[in-house]
Amino acid sequence: LEQAYQVKGNMDYRKRARKGALPYDADKVTEKYWKPVLEKIEEDVDIWQPQAKVETTCSCTGQATGEHDKGCALWQPSPS
Repeated sequence: LEQAYQVKGNMDYRKRARKGALPYDADKVTEKYWKPVLEKIEEDVDIWQPQAKVETTCSCTGQATGEHDKGCALWQPSPS
């Protein structure tokens, strides 16, 4: 930190620092690294998406899934 303070205002160091930081530009990192990873994750998630609604019966209540009452262990509140 002390060394950085000593070269404060030095245009040569400023240019070299900028040149060194440019490969880590947020847009470049996003495009080169994040975008491919997120596309792969999206593909993986799509594989696991159900293609059709499968009607199952709740073993607790005997009702069709999604019709659990609050007493059922599988009940979850509806998203708002």
